[in-house]
Amino acid sequence: MPAAALRARARTLGAMSAAALSMNTRGVAIAYTAAGGTRRARFRLPPPRRRELVMLWRDLLALLRSPARLVSAVLLALLAAALIAVAGRGHPVSLVLVACGISLGYLAAAWLCEGARLDADDPRRSAQLPMRFDSLAWWHAAVPCLVLLAAVGVPAAAACLAAGDFRPLALLVVTIPVLVGGALVNVFRGSFSPSLLVGADTPVGNTAALSIVFWYAWGTVLAVLPMTVLVSSALGSPGPAPLVRALVIGAGLAGGLGAYAARRARRLRAG
Repeated sequence: MPAAALRARARTLGAMSAAALSMNTRGVAIAYTAAGGTRRARFRLPPPRRRELVMLWRDLLALLRSPARLVSAVLLALLAAALIAVAGRGHPVSLVLVACGISLGYLAAAWLCEGARLDADDPRRSAQLPMRFDSLAWWHAAVPCLVLLAAVGVPAAAACLAAGDFRPLALLVVTIPVLVGGALVNVFRGSFSPSLLVGADTPVGNTAALSIVFWYAWGTVLAVLPMTVLVSSALGSPGPAPLVRALVIGAGLAGGLGAYAARRARRLRAG
C-alpha cells in the first residue's frame, strides 16, 4: 500500500476518533465522507447576479446536490401534516398525534438546514460573503421555510379550500418558521464541552446525562414543545381565541429562535 494512502487513512482515523471522543457525530460523518476524496458536482445552478441572493443560491444548491435528503424531508413533512390533520379531526384532539406530527416536521426542517451546517462546520467558508456571520442564521432559514411551504402549503391550501376551514393553513404558516428556527439553534450550538460530562450531584442523581440530552436537543425542545401545545389548543377549539394565541405566540417564538440562533452563531465565530 502506498505511503500516501497510509497517511490519509491515519488522518481519517485520527479525525474520527477525536470526533467520537468529543461526542461530535457530525464530525465523524465529515471525516468519513472526506476519506472518499472529492466528488465532481453533478448538478450546477447558475449563480445569481445580485449578491443578496448568494446565500439562497448556496443553500438551494446544497439541497439539489443531495436529492435523497430533499425528498426525505418533503415526505416527512407531508407525513407530519397528515398526522396533524388526523389529530384535528378527533374529539378531543389527540395530543400524541400532534406531538408526533410536530416532531416529524422538525426533523424535516433539520434535514433541510444542510447549508447552515456547512457554515457551522467551517466558519471560514462564509468569510467572503457580503454579510455578517451572525446574520447567516436568518439567511439560512429562508430556503428550508420556502421548501416546506411549497411542499406542504400547496396541498394544505387545497385541502383547506375544499373543507372551507383555513385554520390549519394559518397554523402551518406559523409553525414552519418555528421548527426551522429550532433546527438552526441546534446547528449553531458549537462544540461539545467536556464539562457537561461532570454534571452536578443532586438527591436524585447526577445531572450529566440530562445536561448532555438538553445540549443536543435544546432547539428541538424549544420548538416542538410549545408548538405542540399551541396547535393542539387551536385545533381543539372552534373559537378564534386559541388560534389567535397560537399565531401570535408562534410568530414571537419564531423571531426569538432566530435571534437565539444568530447569537449562537456569533459565539461560534468568536470561539
